[in-house]
Amino acid sequence: MNRNVVNRIVAVALTCLALSATVATAQTDARLRTAVQLAAEGLPDSAAGIVTGLLAVTPVSDTLYPQILYTQGAIARTTTEMQRAFQKVAVEYPTSRWAEDALLRLAQMDFASRNYAGTVRTVSQIPANNPSSPLLPSAAYWAARAEFEQGNTAEGCAWVTRGLASGSGDVEAKNRLEYLQGRCAGTAADTAGPAAPPTTAPPAGGGWGVQVAAVSSQSSANSVLADLKAMGLTGTVVRESGSLYKIRVLGLASRADADATVGAVKAKLGGSPFVLAP
Repeated sequence: MNRNVVNRIVAVALTCLALSATVATAQTDARLRTAVQLAAEGLPDSAAGIVTGLLAVTPVSDTLYPQILYTQGAIARTTTEMQRAFQKVAVEYPTSRWAEDALLRLAQMDFASRNYAGTVRTVSQIPANNPSSPLLPSAAYWAARAEFEQGNTAEGCAWVTRGLASGSGDVEAKNRLEYLQGRCAGTAADTAGPAAPPTTAPPAGGGWGVQVAAVSSQSSANSVLADLKAMGLTGTVVRESGSLYKIRVLGLASRADADATVGAVKAKLGGSPFVLAP
């Protein structure tokens, strides 16, 4: 695998991990919260020092140990380090409250590397271990996307239904599932493949806007639209000359609103969103 492909996989994996931050269990130990904060502030060595020190003095039988391992994965700087830590949590501490979060992270990494079958296999362990898991909507979202990528529409729709029917209060993940549910509206549409993303007129309002992303496929555009909907934003897909699908948030009243939207989108979805002037 060449270096560019590796870099792309790492970048996508990190974006996927960022998307899951709102559903992952928060660290309960103050030292681990400090490590996560330091990593977020661009001080990975300091963060890793805290985690490494705790691993050295904490017995493997201590209930804190899987939480330390999980944090080690969360602040890791390479996909190999992330996978190693998360796999250890999922395999060696399957009854820990951190195992489900680790499985979800591993599934997202499988998806980022286009291992869609692996995504479904990993995600399936979450409801198998805990049918009432609060992470079920998020797990169902990634499983459904993976099934759709493989052309398995019926299986993907079954995951959507399962996630929406769960008793979890994860509203954001359920919003994403509701968007994916549009692909399950009818047998004929499902058989024909993924529906084209809607191209709509700019919403009423101001003339400012934000370009969120430019992607090359309908399924990628649908995914970005779903993520925007989960944030409470309405996306518009524009296809100009060429083959790119440009996803935009339009109708913003002022430059300040546009700047704020850029900040929110970048923090939540990553990428390089930019302001569109009237």
